[in-house]
Amino acid sequence: MARRRDSSISSAVHSQRSTNSANASNRLDKCEEFQHVKRRINEDHTIAKRWNDCVQFFRENKQIITDQRHDFGGHFGEKAAR
Repeated sequence: MARRRDSSISSAVHSQRSTNSANASNRLDKCEEFQHVKRRINEDHTIAKRWNDCVQFFRENKQIITDQRHDFGGHFGEKAAR
């Protein structure tokens, strides 16, 4: 079972290759297999705040990050070509 859990978490983290960091952190935060890690994170208020702030930052700035990545060559989208 540990291999399956590690595989699912790894899949969520590596999803950023095809999407972006905002999507990866959001998927990881919602990943059922990651919940045991989140419970440990939530035991320490400082660490929990950092994690939640990180997830919130990427959710709020997803479009800006995506646009910047397209503009500077991370992915060359149609908008950057124009």
